[in-house]
Amino acid sequence: MVQDIMKKKIYLVPLLSYLFVVVSILLMRTFLKTDYIYLISALIMILIPYALMGRVEGLDWNYRAIFKGLVISVVILMFYAFILVVIFKRSINFGALSIPFVLTQLIIVAYPEEVFFRGYMQSKIGNNMRGIIIVSVLFAIGHLCTMCLPDGFNNIFCLLNVLTFFPSVIMGYLYFATGNLWTSIIFHFLGNITNAIVGGI
Repeated sequence: MVQDIMKKKIYLVPLLSYLFVVVSILLMRTFLKTDYIYLISALIMILIPYALMGRVEGLDWNYRAIFKGLVISVVILMFYAFILVVIFKRSINFGALSIPFVLTQLIIVAYPEEVFFRGYMQSKIGNNMRGIIIVSVLFAIGHLCTMCLPDGFNNIFCLLNVLTFFPSVIMGYLYFATGNLWTSIIFHFLGNITNAIVGGI
């Protein structure tokens, strides 16, 4: 009985934090209409784990883990790009990349989202397969809500945000397997870059 209550309390704070992040982004996208939304969102996602935990585990430079994450990321994403180019006939467009875009994907997207979703949410809910699935469902729902609700679900590509569940599982597993957040940050960053180059699904 006491253990059940404690487990509910353990889940309650991360879930409330998640709701705060999603609702904040949703309100900013609905009412502010400024490019600074993403910077503010990034700051919120970085500050919450530090405010609630004091520090985020797994941000140390473990070169073996980082190399392992890099190799796994490159193999998976090359296979993904191959499928898009060969089966879905997507063209490769390196012109979609610019220095501001690349830096944004690393500093304002991949790093904050991984600190929040893996370094905080997954660490609190459980750095195990169950935790990976729960956090990945929340990751996909968060993307769907924040990217689609302000625009009224007006196109099919918006609904494809649900598919972020699958890379989230990979990012969660990388963090689980290595204990190092840089592995999931690298995959997240390179995944977004790959999507930009080949146009995504």
